[in-house]
Amino acid sequence: MAQQSILRASGSNASGTRRFRRRRLYWLPIGVLACANAAFAVALSRFVPAWLASALVGVCYVATVLRFVAQMRDRPRPRAVTLFVDLPLFAHFGASLLAALLSPLCLLVAFALALAHGGLFESWRAALCAAYALGLALSVWSIWFERRFVQVRRFEVKIANLPAEFAGYVIAQLSDLHVGSFDPKRRALQWAALSNSLNPDLAVVTGDLVTSGTGFYTDVADAIATLHAKRRRVRVHGQPRPSPQRRIEPSNRGARPARAAQLFTRRAARQRRARARRP
Repeated sequence: MAQQSILRASGSNASGTRRFRRRRLYWLPIGVLACANAAFAVALSRFVPAWLASALVGVCYVATVLRFVAQMRDRPRPRAVTLFVDLPLFAHFGASLLAALLSPLCLLVAFALALAHGGLFESWRAALCAAYALGLALSVWSIWFERRFVQVRRFEVKIANLPAEFAGYVIAQLSDLHVGSFDPKRRALQWAALSNSLNPDLAVVTGDLVTSGTGFYTDVADAIATLHAKRRRVRVHGQPRPSPQRRIEPSNRGARPARAAQLFTRRAARQRRARARRP
């Protein structure tokens, strides 16, 4: 009985720690979102009345927070929601964040302009508008264009006393796939095909495999199952890790590549064995 009580207390403390970390993970970005939208509200008030700017920014803030919370447990949803809601809000967040970060510099520029022409607040708002426009341009480029460019980087690693059978050994590494609503299965399959075109001896997939949550486990497993290598394939989960109760398996479990693509963590396997040994 004493041992069982200790185990329950330990589990309660562990779950309490996880809840605290999860709350901190939520509240910190939500606070950053508030600061970023405050800078945007000041900039927007240059073009519309302050009350209207506050109302519009409030709507943007609530929408961004709701989408952020949903993204923390990323699940499949209509592609139109990602294209016409998530991505524009993400671009707005990037632009607002840059404006907030540059707001002290904008204030210094406003002081300099005010000494010559007056109108400190108006100069500050104009500088914030310029910072937001710069951030929006960078965000649009990064979200809709730059992240679609996939580069293959080749490195030659020289190792002393390397066995002769490893001469010319080719390793293809795919890192941080983050398969999810932003980068769906279709794109992951393209990355796998690009790796296959290199005809590697070893294919290594290093985490993170998904953006968050468990909704895209099957999609990432389907992509990994298409990888080809002369010797073998290896994967490292990274974060987030699957729970002991969840497997990452291809949708077609009968396919031969599925054997190498069934993903389990060693920690999860140890936990299952430990539970099986308990009386």
